Amino acid sequence: MAGLAALLASYYSKKSIEYASRAEQSAKDANNHAQRANVLSANSWLDQYQANVRAWADEACDCISIAMHSVKADSSHQEEHLFTSLHKLSSLIDRGRWFFPNQWNQEYGQHKEPAYHGIRQPILDCLVDAYDIVKLLHENKGGSTVQPLLHCQRMFVSEMQQVLNPRRRELEVERILKEFAISETLRTRSDG
Repeated sequence: MAGLAALLASYYSKKSIEYASRAEQSAKDANNHAQRANVLSANSWLDQYQANVRAWADEACDCISIAMHSVKADSSHQEEHLFTSLHKLSSLIDRGRWFFPNQWNQEYGQHKEPAYHGIRQPILDCLVDAYDIVKLLHENKGGSTVQPLLHCQRMFVSEMQQVLNPRRRELEVERILKEFAISETLRTRSDG
């Protein structure tokens, strides 16, 4: 009887160890899944943020481009395009502060409203410079050169590229596509 009890105890002990090992593996799998879900969630948030920044930047590029090309329009359309560009640039500058708030806001500009404390970021400086140029064009009823606006647009696009980092995004897309290809291969092997 004692031998049978020892044999049963050994059997249940082995089963208990196997169960604990499976439970530990399940916990690790659940933890890995949760970590991947957190990464996906963070990536989703970042993608949404960047999509909003990109939409704002698209609007800014369009606005500067319209102002640049307005110098070729007849005088009545030119004035209208320049005025529209002025009010849109003014709005874009302020909306840009939602994405790119002033820096060093504790050290500078304390006499201003809170959103204007500090020093404006370079990406917004490009739009402020464009606004100032368009304002001069509007006041002078147009002009013959668009070089200063072209320079502002190119500086803005350069700053935006640093923010959005499209080269890094290309690498990220490539990595994700490879992961999906591996997952699909594993899935089809397990199904077959």
